[in-house]
Amino acid sequence: MANISILIIPPGETPYPAEIPHTLDSLQSIVGGDIEVLYPFDDPVGVVCNEHGKLFGQPLNRALRDDSGRIYDIIAGTFFIIGLGIDDFESIPDDMLEKYEKLFHNPETFMKINGKLHTIPYDPTTSE
Repeated sequence: MANISILIIPPGETPYPAEIPHTLDSLQSIVGGDIEVLYPFDDPVGVVCNEHGKLFGQPLNRALRDDSGRIYDIIAGTFFIIGLGIDDFESIPDDMLEKYEKLFHNPETFMKINGKLHTIPYDPTTSE
């Protein structure tokens, strides 16, 4: 069984790289259930999350934004970034790992103000 490198993004925490077995069970155990793969980026990567994360009340994690910076979706629960090969998942390349660690580095809190959704990024390593 081969291993695969991914970038895990837990709610309320900074992302971290991991090497896991390249099996469906391993992918599902990270997100806590059935997987769903999103393709919001032009890079050869996928965002793997729990298909029912919002429905099952998993904590809101990070926002996905369009090209103008507007939020169009929020991922609930732990998710990860994985590389995309021609026919299957593959390890995330080092440059993509660094890019997406930076993009999702700070956890976010979500607030609705006057009918508009806002995010407040924060640094989980600082104490209050």
